[in-house]
Amino acid sequence: CMDYALPGSHSIIRACRRMLMEAPFGIMPLKRSDTHIPLTNVEFRVNIKEGVSHVEIIQDYVNNSKAAIECEYVFPIDYATMAVTGLTVQIGGQTIEANIMDKEAADIKYTDAIASGHTALKMDLDDNQPDIVRVQIGNLLSGKTAKVITKYVKLLDIEDNSWSFRVPMTYTPRYKEHEAVPAPAKSSTEQTFVKANSLPYCWNLYMHVDATRPITRLACISHKSLNTFTEDKLHADIVLTDQNVAPDTDIIVLFRTARFDEPSLLLQKSPNYSTHAVLLTLFPSFIEEKVDGMPEIDQDPNRAYKSLEEAEITGSGEYIFLLDCSGSMGGGRIALAKKALKMFLQSLPVESKFNIILFGNSHKAMGKTSWKYLGPTLTEAMKFVEAADANMGGTNISSALEFCMSLTYTKDFPRNIFLLTDGAVSNPDLTINIVKKHSHYARVHTFGIGSGASRYLVKGCAIAGNGGFQFAQEGEDITPKVVAALSKASLPALTDVSIEWPAGLKVQMQSPTNEKMNNVYMHEPLAIAALIETNPEDLKGKKAILRAFNTSTQKAWELEAVFGDVITTGEEIYQCAVKRAFEKQCEMSSAAKKELSIKYHVLCEETSFVAIKKNAVPSTGEVKFIKIPIAICKDMTLNPQSSMMKKKGMVKNFRPWVATKPGKHGSAYAMRRSGAAVSRHSEEAKAEERLYSCDATEMDKGKTKEMDPAKADMMEYEECEAHEEYKMKADKAMPKSDSSKKKEFELIVEKQEFTGQWTWSASLLEILKIAPEKADIVPSFIKEKVPDEALQKVIWITILSLARLERSCNADKESWQLIFKKGTLWLKKNGFIFDDCKKSAQELLQKTKMILQYVI
Repeated sequence: CMDYALPGSHSIIRACRRMLMEAPFGIMPLKRSDTHIPLTNVEFRVNIKEGVSHVEIIQDYVNNSKAAIECEYVFPIDYATMAVTGLTVQIGGQTIEANIMDKEAADIKYTDAIASGHTALKMDLDDNQPDIVRVQIGNLLSGKTAKVITKYVKLLDIEDNSWSFRVPMTYTPRYKEHEAVPAPAKSSTEQTFVKANSLPYCWNLYMHVDATRPITRLACISHKSLNTFTEDKLHADIVLTDQNVAPDTDIIVLFRTARFDEPSLLLQKSPNYSTHAVLLTLFPSFIEEKVDGMPEIDQDPNRAYKSLEEAEITGSGEYIFLLDCSGSMGGGRIALAKKALKMFLQSLPVESKFNIILFGNSHKAMGKTSWKYLGPTLTEAMKFVEAADANMGGTNISSALEFCMSLTYTKDFPRNIFLLTDGAVSNPDLTINIVKKHSHYARVHTFGIGSGASRYLVKGCAIAGNGGFQFAQEGEDITPKVVAALSKASLPALTDVSIEWPAGLKVQMQSPTNEKMNNVYMHEPLAIAALIETNPEDLKGKKAILRAFNTSTQKAWELEAVFGDVITTGEEIYQCAVKRAFEKQCEMSSAAKKELSIKYHVLCEETSFVAIKKNAVPSTGEVKFIKIPIAICKDMTLNPQSSMMKKKGMVKNFRPWVATKPGKHGSAYAMRRSGAAVSRHSEEAKAEERLYSCDATEMDKGKTKEMDPAKADMMEYEECEAHEEYKMKADKAMPKSDSSKKKEFELIVEKQEFTGQWTWSASLLEILKIAPEKADIVPSFIKEKVPDEALQKVIWITILSLARLERSCNADKESWQLIFKKGTLWLKKNGFIFDDCKKSAQELLQKTKMILQYVI
């Protein structure tokens, strides 16, 4: 066969820009011409203890082709909180139990077994995307059923002030309860849509909950369920009752226990280990909980537990915005970014500090230290943003991040970093590791602009930094996404968190350590897992003490957790402790990681699960590998720094290929990733596809597009975006956005003071469309409460401005929500509740509207 390469070390980086976010999930043959193996049954068996879940996903597939094949089972995981812990496959009545071992040894064992005609099974993390798990099954015979049982443990999330367990439907084909339609253009997986009454497989969920305190809430908010409880309310079972309905949404179960805001200590013992494992969980409460008139156990899926007062809670913080000013940000991108940054600055909490860092080949900071948020500093920041331009060359994010992390940090101002970029870097793992190293005190939120933003980099930095990530299409206004991230970041938090274990307790491993403990924000759980050497009897009644700094009260915080007499059996907490150690201990060596992975059965980048079933009559036939050229899919990103790519020499001479075995059996190391995933319909998407995809037709003819090596070397940090030819194509292909024309809400926001109030001015009245003589009439309820006439007018114009935003600018509410919050908080400090006094403002605005309509 003929080899095809993308020439030049920089061409591979350019070609490997897209992460495979649209990969199909489930079992599939490695030969793309074959159809997907039919899924006949899906079952989720879940066991939940407070704060942690153990899940078995049981899926039955049938090979209905005429020949034996090698196939691959692919599924996504939440890499930060999820540990894959086991794999079993039942084929033809026989069970293959996988063992965990060194990844290279597993590769050899698997390949040798396939070559010898035996059935083999291998599971590991994708080399380029550690949040994708790949399971290969070799020599699956015709007509045979493969029952795949995947096991994982996961720390629970918090949703609506309750523990939340979620089963993503990416594990199954997606169905809709209406006539068949094609998959949407933005679908994240390759899924089939059919009528609900033609659902080709069975599915169900069985969940068992064990609690140390009485269960007070248990509700499946996504599907109908049957819930049963023990008499003491410490145990419950859930079975879905509408499993015959097409699974078109994630399965979500919420539950609470009594004294939910108190810490819980769960002790676990396994016969496989000499140590015990302990998990401390806490959902810190920053407000007095008000849940009155509830039944003994709340099973209402429609009830919301979020307090109305939470909207008025805020905490101090340090907010640093890193803005990409490289050449590719020119034109509409930099204009939209500056617009979002200005709204970001206007929306900052009053008691906060901030800084702005522009970066390209080098970086430029607004200040050597973060500035206190005041009127003069806000004015200077606006000037700094206005002067920013896309003229700083390539994209060197790591240098800007290092500078950002070097700034003086104090526990009373938890640090949040907002990184906005449209490109990629030559060594994304370097940038991600910088974030991970400082993640215990700096949370990182990322925004990827346009098609050139590396998904691997943007997503990886956010996961490593315990933040969120967002992607914006070309020409899309990113302001709502930036403000939404700031809204979450400005919630109160516990910083400088540490735990003091009972005296004499020997802690073998704690994750995270006191030195690496994350800041804990409102609506987030605190989870500390540890392996300890102790006699459980000696722990009864003893206390572990949590200490932190509360940014809401600006005071030290302390809470005791008491060891009880309940000891569970299992290995979930051991595995959670090990998984968290992988994530939090950047200095952990590969050898140490591998040792823990094998000992506790927790899959990592260094290991694989593998199993061999020797067939009584081994398959025969020569194994042939065919290298097939592929077009790099626009949403595929291979990390050029990954260990597997280095081992295979793929960085400088990239040969994408799949190995297939024609005839009776198949054998392969990788799946063919041809153009893929879902159809694109829009003209913009087609243009984008032309820009970022290799031409498969040209590759089939043996052609490749060479870039001048001298030009390639000029693109050390920023690859094809800075290329003039690319920029010309991009300008023609991508829609233009008019960011110069300001909307009404932007004009109103610009007039707000940094403290939250608006100042009386003729220009503001003109924006509000109110005649001065009408606005001069201050309502009596303000005059009666405030003797100062100047303050009366400020309060009244603030009420009018808020009412105008609420009345006329609702379509842009996501962008001005924090501006509105600042205004209402300022009013409250001056003795007024906006909802109680907005009627007068609305009446005046309505009269003004009627007059304007009459004049027109």
